[in-house]
Amino acid sequence: MKFRLKIIHWVIINQLVFISLLILLSFVSLRNFNEIDRTVSGIQRLSSQVLALEKELMASVLDEESYQKKFQVLKDPDFERLYLKARDHSEKLIVKLSELLRGETEKRLLARISDFHLKYSKLVSGESESKGNEKEKHLDSKVEVLVRDITKNLELLIEESELNIRKKIDQIGELTIRFHKLSLVLLIVVLTIGLILSIYIYLQLQPPIRKLIKSTRAVAEGDFTYRVEIGKENELGELALSFNNMCNRLQELDKLKADFLANMSHAFKTPLTTVQEAARLLLDGAAGEISEQQRRLVEIIESDNRNLVTMINEVLQVSRIETQMSEINCRSFDFSVLVEDSLNRFNLLAEKRNIRIMKDFDEQIPAFVGDYDKLSQVVDNLLENAIKYTEEAGRIIVTLRTVRLGSNNFPVPRRFTLKKGVNYLGFEVFNTGKPIEKSELIYIFEKFYQGKQKPRIKGSRGSGLGLYIVKYFVERHNGVIWAEGLKRKGTAFRVLLPFNFEETS
Repeated sequence: MKFRLKIIHWVIINQLVFISLLILLSFVSLRNFNEIDRTVSGIQRLSSQVLALEKELMASVLDEESYQKKFQVLKDPDFERLYLKARDHSEKLIVKLSELLRGETEKRLLARISDFHLKYSKLVSGESESKGNEKEKHLDSKVEVLVRDITKNLELLIEESELNIRKKIDQIGELTIRFHKLSLVLLIVVLTIGLILSIYIYLQLQPPIRKLIKSTRAVAEGDFTYRVEIGKENELGELALSFNNMCNRLQELDKLKADFLANMSHAFKTPLTTVQEAARLLLDGAAGEISEQQRRLVEIIESDNRNLVTMINEVLQVSRIETQMSEINCRSFDFSVLVEDSLNRFNLLAEKRNIRIMKDFDEQIPAFVGDYDKLSQVVDNLLENAIKYTEEAGRIIVTLRTVRLGSNNFPVPRRFTLKKGVNYLGFEVFNTGKPIEKSELIYIFEKFYQGKQKPRIKGSRGSGLGLYIVKYFVERHNGVIWAEGLKRKGTAFRVLLPFNFEETS
């Protein structure tokens, strides 16, 4: 199914479903609470009323017996009247209890009590008409038996009522447990559905967001050709479309900038080369002898002009890189010889500043396959930077190693994984002096970035393109380059290149 709903719609649906489930849970909980409340109220009301009536009936029957005996002895009409009143009251209580009692056992006991009470009433009524001591004694014994039966059954009725109350309390406990279980099940269902909806929305949003993050990083690194394909008709799709439009515009502006720099560099290169040659001729005395002051001025012209030519060459090199016109021409060569040639070119500059260059090469370095000129430019740039940022009478150590998985002769960060069975060339240029700051390490290989440190050689600050070009050539050889600031020691630039190089497409 095509994902057409907008993000806000999915969020609203998720919230509505979650709220609906919570309302359902609340409704079920409220209904169960009401049921429990009704049950408890009914038990309290009915049970208290039944028990009160049963106890009142017990007292009324005992009053009947008491008034009947007093009347029998004293023949006082007031006691007869009180007896009749108590009898009528007992009959009314029996009628009320018959309406309230629900249990079969209770009804059976009440019926028995009613029957005994009726017999008792008839017996007492007949007793008043009978004469003679023997008959009165016989009736008294019958009355006592009936009263005893009535009270005994009343006690059984009270016990049965109390037993029913306990049963109903147990029912409330069972109902409460059932309610707790149902609430727990509903809560689990609500949380599960909410979790499923949240995971679904996350799975719908996470891939395009990751694509946008990846593309943003690519653009931040200068790759304006990167495009995002999401294919969703929602806010993320609109964001991807806007992002692609931005990349198109940035690519156009970058091309305009590159074309301008290339044209400007070509336009400046010829006259600058002419000025360079003219300055050299003047220094060589081709136009006659010049004074010391004139020589110093010409040397300044020649030095600054040389820096401009270097900068122009770097701009042209970057232009060729960005237009993918910088080809890699591979051949087999001795990398240690390449480094020696580069050292020879910079020995004079190092000696002028009393900088000692030390070598630490493995005895046997296998033949390397790569572009000699491009890698020579890499070594030249790293050596030149080391000389520029080394203090007077400092040291530069150039290291060359054969590195493989498991060897500990060259420091390799954990983020780089060496392949099993592959030999690597490890190249390091270390210079003493103030180490590069950790915050700069992620920027030093970007175009036009110039570090916070000022070079030790006056007027030697570059264009900020040298390390960008170095990184590009290293990566074209399937290698990696990184820098590290060593506390209180200096800065190290390290390069790792595979010997069995295969050019990347």
